[in-house]
Amino acid sequence: MKAGWFLMTATALVLAAFTAPSEWHDTIAAASAAFLWSVDQIICAIRESKK
Repeated sequence: MKAGWFLMTATALVLAAFTAPSEWHDTIAAASAAFLWSVDQIICAIRESKK
């Protein structure tokens, strides 16, 4: 289930990027960057906890 939120969010961002009006593309890009940053933070936290 933990991977479910990742797949749902990633799918939503991809669909939004292809279907949204052009004026929303900056917002989608910012949301995508924030999503990738949060995934990176989770991965870093997991790695740190295993040390």
